Amino acid sequence: IAMGAVNSKHVAIENQFDAATFISSDKSRAATTIYGSLKYFAGEQFIFKNNHERFCNTNLSTMIYGNVLNSTGSIIPMIWKSINSNTELTLFSKEMTRFIIDVDQAIDLIFKGISYDQASIIPKSKSLKILDLLEIYKENFNLKFNIGYPRIGEKIHEVLVTKEEMSRLSNSDCGTFYILKPCRPKFESDCTYLRQENYSSKDCLISK
Repeated sequence: IAMGAVNSKHVAIENQFDAATFISSDKSRAATTIYGSLKYFAGEQFIFKNNHERFCNTNLSTMIYGNVLNSTGSIIPMIWKSINSNTELTLFSKEMTRFIIDVDQAIDLIFKGISYDQASIIPKSKSLKILDLLEIYKENFNLKFNIGYPRIGEKIHEVLVTKEEMSRLSNSDCGTFYILKPCRPKFESDCTYLRQENYSSKDCLISK
């Protein structure tokens, strides 16, 4: 992951691309797995410009978002597979929440986000309680599920911006996403102060 991101950045700069972006995920923030740690390193390295690279005109950005609805391997296709095969799913915590974004929102974020340089782009997303989702499918489509225990490294809530990163957060001009820069904004008024300690899925819930 990390070397692929670095190599892609170099190719974009050498070929004088207008912009290039790295697609990251919520797993990269407050990482609890090797995969998440590598995603974090790849995304941060992708937007970093050294003394030579800072003179290039290629915009470098990283997109950080949660679950894309109906994407391969995501929760809804998994639910339908369980229903169609008459098997039981395991929910690892009744309190588990996840950010959600649909395909069109993800594409729109990328097209708008690539106009920024040396920045991580984070959508203003809603989240849902996984138990609510499973109960809806149980009530309407006879989904079977049980409650288990969190796996090693399993997050109960997703985080898109950690406590330590909050002071580097600012709003986009369009207001639909946040911009996370490697350094704090020059002016204090440009900072975006969220009420919560971090930007977590537990604080952005929609109702069942």
